[in-house]
Amino acid sequence: MKALYKYITEGYSGAGIIITYKDEVLFQLRKHPLSWAFIGGGYDKAKDNSFLDTAIRELYEESGIKINKEEIDKNPIHSLGFGKYKWILFHISLTNRPTINGDKEYSDEYIKYKWVKINNYRQELNNREKKHYPLYFFVSYQMKELKRRITFS
Repeated sequence: MKALYKYITEGYSGAGIIITYKDEVLFQLRKHPLSWAFIGGGYDKAKDNSFLDTAIRELYEESGIKINKEEIDKNPIHSLGFGKYKWILFHISLTNRPTINGDKEYSDEYIKYKWVKINNYRQELNNREKKHYPLYFFVSYQMKELKRRITFS
């Protein structure tokens, strides 16, 4: 919570993306804070024209996954803003399960990735790990929104 307070008072803007494939969702075990979350990061006015650009860039840098802007649901799963803080989380449903191969330059931001069943994400993240890692505090809300919007084929 200390970090969030700092973001609110000093300012931070960023975006991320939830990737789904069939009935699975991709999680990233982040280093700071150490928790399961979705791929994303800070808005960079030198590189990004929009928060959607931020989400796409961060996804590619950290996972090596390339996506087309047109495939992304433009209605965010989660949009949060107060003080000097703004965060937007988008969603994309892929037809092929991508290979994850992030840029080594950004490997200090994450530990690993894991595909888990959308309806059992908590159990699968906890049961398959030798060590229990926490979920980032907004993930439960974001997953509830995701489940409300998608249908499985």
